[in-house]
Amino acid sequence: MENADSIIEDFSRQWKKSPAPGFAISIIKKNKTPEIHCFGEAVLEHAVPVIQNTTFYLCSLAKQFTATCLAFLIDQGKISLSDPLRKFLPELPAKVYKSITISHLVHMTSGIHEWYDIMEFSGSYANEYPWRKTLLSVLARQKYLSFTPGEIFSYCNTNYTLLTIIIEMISNSSLADLAKQLIFDPLKLNSTFYCEDNSRVIPRLACGYYQVSDTYKTADKLPPLIGAGGVYSNLTDLTTWLNTIIKQEWQPQIFKILFQPSLLNNGKTNPYLMGFQTRKYRNCRLIQHGGAVPGFFTHICFIPDHNCGFVWLANHNNFKPDRLSKTLLGYLETEFTPQLNTDPESCPPHSDLAKYSGEYIYLGEDKSLILTAENNSLSIEGDPVCYQQEETNLFVNPQNNSQLIIMEDYYQTIILRHLSENGDKFLLKTSQMPHLNKIDMYCNKYYSPELDITYTLTKSDDNLYIDAAKKFTGTDLCLIAPDIFLSPSKGIKIRFLRNKNNQITSFFLDSFRSQNFIFNRISK
Repeated sequence: MENADSIIEDFSRQWKKSPAPGFAISIIKKNKTPEIHCFGEAVLEHAVPVIQNTTFYLCSLAKQFTATCLAFLIDQGKISLSDPLRKFLPELPAKVYKSITISHLVHMTSGIHEWYDIMEFSGSYANEYPWRKTLLSVLARQKYLSFTPGEIFSYCNTNYTLLTIIIEMISNSSLADLAKQLIFDPLKLNSTFYCEDNSRVIPRLACGYYQVSDTYKTADKLPPLIGAGGVYSNLTDLTTWLNTIIKQEWQPQIFKILFQPSLLNNGKTNPYLMGFQTRKYRNCRLIQHGGAVPGFFTHICFIPDHNCGFVWLANHNNFKPDRLSKTLLGYLETEFTPQLNTDPESCPPHSDLAKYSGEYIYLGEDKSLILTAENNSLSIEGDPVCYQQEETNLFVNPQNNSQLIIMEDYYQTIILRHLSENGDKFLLKTSQMPHLNKIDMYCNKYYSPELDITYTLTKSDDNLYIDAAKKFTGTDLCLIAPDIFLSPSKGIKIRFLRNKNNQITSFFLDSFRSQNFIFNRISK
């Protein structure tokens, strides 16, 4: 393989055929000049091509710059990872937040609810409110955390928005100015900056797009939750940043803080560092982070033991980011250890994969599939390609990158999540299908003091239907276990609670990132 062009030919082919959004890639190998590849257009309306200096919205890549600012403050002795959250934000009630530390925030183990979930479930949009004025008051209303702090890793943007408030409080400076002073100016990242104003004119800015049939539409701008997001940059600057991370010759004590592993309550290592994630790829340790909002995908990844890595930035939603990342990793590994191609994937096997064989029903749809489990892989009847295990509960089709995710632990029953080109689907094993005689028992109005919204649950055929005031859209709920319903379109779960007389009194609303929003039944 002479260069990355041959590796990413499948990706570049469609952008060479017709006007379409694109992406920019930088590949760094040990002691070699970075390879730069740009495809497609930054602005379709004016046929502006993507180039090395095109500015992209970085989505969640901003978190590594926020974490780096925090690392500087830790190094200066102005804050400690063991400091309690309420030392800086005492207005958050002790009953809920007393055991959360700065470490829990930066390592994504706090159990705090996701800000976007709070906004959606309350019938609002995150861009309706200045988050600085509302975040603390909304969090102060929450009655429960999603889990005990330190119990698990659960990605949540709220952690880094809170860190931003704390960083600015300690430094007496805006995060934008602090990052410029500590990171961007010293490293000459002249096109990298935090921006809280969506109306600001940004030079060479790529427009974000999403695809509908054969056409593209402009994606709506999202509020830049500073700290969790809000950074703009280009491939030139991010190549410099990645080189800085790989070499760690600049401010090595800062990177020592950033990459110091943290432990969960059970003593296991947390995969999330400070603004970066770590994982195994074959027998290599990766440090990486990605980001996504409607219209943009971003990713940065490096292999510390081999001084190599890559960055890619894209401005459209029909991108296949996981597939490209694996392709680029395959290109890198041919450079330093060809034997990796035959090594088994380094991941813990599922303890009892055979129990997942059987028939599954697509929730909310009149169709099913037959699943067979064998030799750490899953196969769908009629599909000749097996889904290979990549993580304990994650199986991936190597040809089209579709995924099967086992969600038994989350839903306390055998649920599969099937992500493919046909969308995000949920399946329930037929042997687990619960029977429901009276759906009327759940129908009523329920009020959440945390979200200040009332949901009305009504009967819709054999399912429940959520109808809410404000802007939260209604959705069907399918029974997956006694008193537990799942929305196959929203990916939310409702768990009903009963009193000692077996009467339904309330329910908890859960999403993938937030659990335990309480709704109390309003008496008829």
